[in-house]
Amino acid sequence: MKPADLASVLRELHQEKLALRQRHVAVARRVSDYDFNNTYQYVIAREDVHLSWLEAALAELEVAPAEVAEPQLPARGKNESFLPLVTEDGREAGEFVTRWRARSASISRAAAPK
Repeated sequence: MKPADLASVLRELHQEKLALRQRHVAVARRVSDYDFNNTYQYVIAREDVHLSWLEAALAELEVAPAEVAEPQLPARGKNESFLPLVTEDGREAGEFVTRWRARSASISRAAAPK
């Protein structure tokens, strides 16, 4: 894989992973249950580690990562459950894994640009 191709794939992966992370931050703000919120904090911390790895790889290739804003979630009613948001996050995470598992086989370490 050529460095430019690797940079493009890594940037796309970073952007998608960052979008997931930003969504998790937005949902965590809505989750009132301690155990669920604690789980979100753990997931977000792990995603921060994953993103730091991708950002280091992009920096090595001299590519700036994309910026992704935290999404604005629709207002929730006073007694409305946060569980549909959690269910949607689980589905989106599964789709992300499915998409990138297939693509990751094509990613190889390219020679750093000189």
